[in-house]
Amino acid sequence: MIIVGITGGIASGKTTVVKFLKKKKFIIHDSDFVVKKMYSKPTKSFVKHLKDNNLLGSAKERKIDKKLIREEIFNNKSKKNKLEKFIHKEVKKSRDNFLKKQRAKKTKLVILDIPLLFEAKLEQVCHYIILLYLPRGL
Repeated sequence: MIIVGITGGIASGKTTVVKFLKKKKFIIHDSDFVVKKMYSKPTKSFVKHLKDNNLLGSAKERKIDKKLIREEIFNNKSKKNKLEKFIHKEVKKSRDNFLKKQRAKKTKLVILDIPLLFEAKLEQVCHYIILLYLPRGL
């Protein structure tokens, strides 16, 4: 199975390219979608992690207050690092599960949309990498 990674900075066009590729029926794992899903439909482990790190606040069970989290992690590097580590671990689980399923289906080519591909040192996972770059001012 050939694995192609797509990465790029903020507003470089990743979402646009991924939407186009999905319309063309490419099989894609979207890391940002996994994170959005974590917040919109939090698992018990995510809620427990937030509670354990005092990031849930007075929010109702299984309802995530992103504003509270944002304020807390910007003021506490330790909490920020713990949350990022947890989220990256969950995204990795999702990606690994996706790849395992696609291998079992004998899929010939998959695409991984990983915004922080190089920062997370994930280039070894991919056979090819597409880096989207858009100069400022365009």
